[in-house]
Amino acid sequence: MSVRSQIHMWNDVYNDRFQEFAPFYLEGERETCLINVAGINKVPISMLHGTDDDVCSYKRVVET
Repeated sequence: MSVRSQIHMWNDVYNDRFQEFAPFYLEGERETCLINVAGINKVPISMLHGTDDDVCSYKRVVET
């Protein structure tokens, strides 16, 4: 995980709020403007399935 990815995670998870990215998080900026998630009703998702996956069958991937 890159440092930038970790900062994004700390920004939301550890602050228990879904907020804009805090570019100076490591310098002490912990809270930024909240992101309104109430209007989100569609999120694009991509899925990859390995041809030798013994845990999750291709049929299960299609159903998911």
